[in-house]
Amino acid sequence: MMDILEAVLQSQPPALPKILAVRSCLQQSLDVYKPLQADLTQRMAQASHLDGEVREALMVQLLGRQDLGSSSPGPACAAAKQEVDILCAPAQLHLAADGSVEACLVSAGTWTFDAFALTQATEGHPLSVLAYWLLHQSGLAAWAQLDQVKLARWLCCIEDGYCANPYHNRSHAADVLQTMHMLLTRGGLVPGYADQQSMLAAYLAAVCHDYQHIGRTNDYLVQTQDELALRYNDRSPMENHHLAAAWSLLRVPQLNFLQALPQPAWDRLRKLVIELVLGTDKAGGVLGLHTIGPSTASSDSPQDPHPVVGSSCNSHSERKVLQPLSEQDKLISLQMALKCSDLGHLAAPLPVHLAWVSRLEAEFFLQGDVERADGLPLSPLCDRTKQGITKSQVGFFDFVALPLFNNFAARFTAAKPLLAGVMRNYRHWQAQAAAAEPERRTPGGPGAARA
Repeated sequence: MMDILEAVLQSQPPALPKILAVRSCLQQSLDVYKPLQADLTQRMAQASHLDGEVREALMVQLLGRQDLGSSSPGPACAAAKQEVDILCAPAQLHLAADGSVEACLVSAGTWTFDAFALTQATEGHPLSVLAYWLLHQSGLAAWAQLDQVKLARWLCCIEDGYCANPYHNRSHAADVLQTMHMLLTRGGLVPGYADQQSMLAAYLAAVCHDYQHIGRTNDYLVQTQDELALRYNDRSPMENHHLAAAWSLLRVPQLNFLQALPQPAWDRLRKLVIELVLGTDKAGGVLGLHTIGPSTASSDSPQDPHPVVGSSCNSHSERKVLQPLSEQDKLISLQMALKCSDLGHLAAPLPVHLAWVSRLEAEFFLQGDVERADGLPLSPLCDRTKQGITKSQVGFFDFVALPLFNNFAARFTAAKPLLAGVMRNYRHWQAQAAAAEPERRTPGGPGAARA
């Protein structure tokens, strides 16, 4: 995929569109080690938009973070910590008194969610707050008899394990989780393609899908014979590590929130989480997931694209729904949903989308800096002295994004609002490319012929 983008990039003029005035600010790292303190309980106690049970759970259980003094981000984050200047000192969490946390949680039931806003409102803890809220609002925590204290602790450990990368950080994980929530509850996956156990697996996969990501591509890990590449035999080393590290936390008794699950249910849940996260590997997942067709719809009536946010998993039982042709069809569709969620910023409001693109470019450039310092060939799109991904977006949409989102929306028509957002941002990049064309053709300009 990177080679395709590099080829597309080389065929485009060296235009210089202005991406964001706040670019430098967005490239600054989040402090990923601030503990969640008791101030959150006071804010949640005053929340008027949250269900009473969920509000009480958030107030009490998220404080489990304070009992985990021995938790650490793990060795995979060590390299990122050295390269990104982060503040490791604990700090009190002072939430704004304007109801911003509650407003962000309510917006999690829309197609225009802003993970940056939730990150700011929670002072850098969007993932644990959003995940805990969704698991309770959906009824899954009660259905699976999840241990609430241990769930909160596990979520906090997972969040603390997200490194301070410009892109692959806890805000990204929260963004992926919210998009997956929308595709499940409003995109048509529930209940035909996702029962309660599949929903739980999808949420957990979204939560941990980039856990301890070190800001390097799999190709880089393989080429440098990184320990992770050697451990996993060059096969999706980063994704395998996300899974192994996140699942290993459940071996700690104080973190095993799944202890009430019967062994068969536990086995099925683990297997599905593994399949979903491994499907996010961009090398082997994207093109393979483009092959599902739209012809398996069995619903005789159009799906309601607007069920109540946070409603029970059984809220769709009164109407006909899409049904998969097979278990493999169901799995591929869920993998596609997580892949779409992983690229969900492509459908975000333009300022949010541009912010994510800027961050991803910054992360690629950081890898290129390391490659240059180590005397290695620079990976495609990682050379900050050349055009980055902000100049190759039309090609990325053409070859990767549009086939993926078009195919998914053809099957799950209730997810078309997501596709509409992708098309809106695609037109932005097309306009940018068209505006750069006259500059390339101007005599003496960047694209002018040399004598």
